[in-house]
Amino acid sequence: FFKHTPAQRFRSLPSMASFPRHGRRLLGSAAVACLLGIAWSFFAYIASSFVSHCGSRALGLRRASTDAPLVARHVLKQQTPEMELFEGVLSQSEADRALEVLRGLEIVPGSLDSVDKHASFQLELVSNGSWVPNPELAQLRAILERPLEGLVERVRAWDGGRTGELRPAYVIVRRYALGERREHPVHFDFHSLVTAVSSISRPQPHSGLFVQRGAPVASREYVELKAAGDFAVHRWDLAHGVDIIGDEERFSLIVWFYPMEGQQGHWCETLAQEGYGQAQYRLGMVCSSAGDDVGAEHWLRRAAEQDQWFAKHQLGKLYLRRGDLVAAETWLRAAASQGYSEAQVDLADLASTPRSEATELYAAAAAQGHRKGQWRAAHTRLESGDRAGGLELLQASAEKGWAVAQLDLAHLLRQSSALGEADEWCARAAAQGHPDGAEQLALGASMSGDDVAARSWWEKAARLGSTSAMRSLANCLERGVGGPADPEMSAQWRQRAGTDFLD
Repeated sequence: FFKHTPAQRFRSLPSMASFPRHGRRLLGSAAVACLLGIAWSFFAYIASSFVSHCGSRALGLRRASTDAPLVARHVLKQQTPEMELFEGVLSQSEADRALEVLRGLEIVPGSLDSVDKHASFQLELVSNGSWVPNPELAQLRAILERPLEGLVERVRAWDGGRTGELRPAYVIVRRYALGERREHPVHFDFHSLVTAVSSISRPQPHSGLFVQRGAPVASREYVELKAAGDFAVHRWDLAHGVDIIGDEERFSLIVWFYPMEGQQGHWCETLAQEGYGQAQYRLGMVCSSAGDDVGAEHWLRRAAEQDQWFAKHQLGKLYLRRGDLVAAETWLRAAASQGYSEAQVDLADLASTPRSEATELYAAAAAQGHRKGQWRAAHTRLESGDRAGGLELLQASAEKGWAVAQLDLAHLLRQSSALGEADEWCARAAAQGHPDGAEQLALGASMSGDDVAARSWWEKAARLGSTSAMRSLANCLERGVGGPADPEMSAQWRQRAGTDFLD
């Protein structure tokens, strides 16, 4: 009567097949009737849960009592990996104090994210199981250390030792602010076994963390955290992401749990060998990140053959890196046909894709809120003469934090003489680490006669890697424009820019 997913095999539940044959024959009609009664109750419960769930995009979670034993259960639809809500891990007072501290800290774009290779605005609090020794984070640690220790014990009890003892390997805070990154694409956590996510700021409904059951965005359901300091906890094989809606500013606290040293990998390989698609995809991604393209191809193909849209997309990207455009198009098209917006954009970007089809693919991705798709679709609109439609899509992409769209929008605003608004979008792009944003602000300041501001923006753009900004900064340092002259530093910037003459 119970059809378990491979992830449930950790439970080691006994099956009827484990009983001796003569014992099974002793089951009479009374036992069968009893089992049928249990089955009827089970399916009635599933039906009632499904009916109560329909009609809402908010994902209802089972709440874990702070007193009762925390038992791992599947709380989403049948055959779907689980998610659990731990209420009150942080008190409202602790969340408010942590938020006040965070708003006083400088949070800058960190290293490129493993999901989409774009930087996030985040702070690392715990690295490889140890608190980061940063004096600026001492006050935050004093607030969070006790409740996080309590969270660790609750997660271990909830997991029940199914995957060995878990350790909190990494803890970060991510900021999702207006004009910055507003989303995290749907993904699996292929590095951690268990992930716990909370909002330190007051969470808004129908915004933030979501679960996605299929390739199209329409299959998303938002996880409703009732209060700041509540944690949503899920395993590695749940497709999820983040999309901040409206004008909400969110500070997310994320804890990634790894297995203890020496346990990593064994359980996942076993599940992959048994045919579990998510485990095969996970191994493929682990191989890919380690530079093992042969292993990545093997496991991604096995997962793709099970209709895993994630795996089809990644397999297409793998072949694209190899230069096998035919195979790349085949797998990207397979994922795009299932409605996966990332694959729709990547397929449209291929030179072999007809222009008319690319336009349709960009529009389809844009309709699903894909920020690069919105940017690409905006340009197709603008090229066709639809300025209003193009501006609308550029605005949508820019508001989701797509830096190139922010710069393009700034350019169009300058054409309309909306210089102040254009500068705001350039500043947002620069804050995300895009050198062109800083360079545009430097040019504007220079033209208005503000040499001090111009020199400051030239330096920022130069440090972000712009060679033209390096030369402009070198000129300022050579001539003493916007600050004291520094011939030695000027020579260093010229050397970095690869030139030894004045512009």
